[in-house]
Amino acid sequence: MIIGASHPGHEAAIELVDRYKDLDVQVFEASDFVSFMSCGMKLFLEGKTTGQDNVRNFAPDDFKERGIKLQNNSEAIAVNPENKTVTIKNTVDQTTTDVSYDKLILTPGVNPQNIDVPGNDLDHIYLMRGYSWASKINEALNDPSIKKVSVVGAGNGISAVEAALNHGKEVTLIDINEAAI
Repeated sequence: MIIGASHPGHEAAIELVDRYKDLDVQVFEASDFVSFMSCGMKLFLEGKTTGQDNVRNFAPDDFKERGIKLQNNSEAIAVNPENKTVTIKNTVDQTTTDVSYDKLILTPGVNPQNIDVPGNDLDHIYLMRGYSWASKINEALNDPSIKKVSVVGAGNGISAVEAALNHGKEVTLIDINEAAI
């Protein structure tokens, strides 16, 4: 069982089926869109890709052709090593089930850090991670009524700054560290 279908989960699954025969490889992905490359989000936001659905490491059919079982909308919410099971929550209907494994590989990805301040749940506050956020950010960057953009965090935020500048927005970058300009 592999938790997470981003690049490391994809590579682990491919390596296993290429190296060993007669394995039952199952990959569980929490999101609805499998294998979105957040590192390619900047290129998508700048219009330098062939489309948002093509900003990915692989297509789900690649797994099917190799006999790898892929379940999206399946979030691992607990690992139960004493039973060798993982509790999987279906993110669509919220049901849970325990799935057994012989070997477990964890590649769960990351969640962007939100700032714990009042108002962090307001409209027009976006996180720079994943397919659904890319859609929201792209829509905002292409909205002519939005003139000014503030970006918090100079990590992946630099990509957000560059994309916003390319869309003609006035941009302010806020970061906790001093910047050498």
